[in-house]
Amino acid sequence: MDSKVNTIIFDFGGVLGTDVEYRCVFNRIHADKHDQVKHTIRKLWNKIRVDPAFTEDIFWKELIDTGCFIDQENVTVDVLKESIRKEFRVFYPTLSLAVRLQKRGYNLCVLSNHSKEWFEFFFSRYWLNEIFVNESEILGSYQVGYAKPDINIYKIMWDRIERSFQSQHLQPVNCVFIDDKKDNVETAIKFGFKGIHWSYVKNEFAVLINHLEECGVDARER
Repeated sequence: MDSKVNTIIFDFGGVLGTDVEYRCVFNRIHADKHDQVKHTIRKLWNKIRVDPAFTEDIFWKELIDTGCFIDQENVTVDVLKESIRKEFRVFYPTLSLAVRLQKRGYNLCVLSNHSKEWFEFFFSRYWLNEIFVNESEILGSYQVGYAKPDINIYKIMWDRIERSFQSQHLQPVNCVFIDDKKDNVETAIKFGFKGIHWSYVKNEFAVLINHLEECGVDARER
């Protein structure tokens, strides 16, 4: 079996762009409410990332209803929606890498735990569809009701890859998955993908290039 890598699967938050950090929330709440708000955000995030019917409006309304904001009377859903989008950034070195790999003939995919509205905002705001051109290879957890590291989302990603690149007769070993969370990478490896645990914020960019080269990917600038 040919194990040469020709498909790169990128996580989004932590690899291609920022995670949702909620600075616009934590800058507005009472210090003694941080733990409560973190717990609430985690609970709401676990809903919004797998259920597109659980909208961003519902997310913010439930958070506001905790009553933890210092300026409670001035905090609205619209204020938080606008503020959170100002925090979102993409990591241009990783995007440049993706463009380079695309030009060298690699298949590019995205596998991300994300909410519908935030994920679509990233792709629209930063023209990411110019790089990741096939919608079927862009998989957000909200689309399928599973989130990494649930093995089912990797199976769905693989099914899409297999259908999209049917003529290439791929196997999971021909794919490398890049994610900033160790558990997600470990499940990918168990599934059969090659895996790279890497974070744009925590690791040098050269580390990612080296890992890709170790997987046989032609990733360096020429």
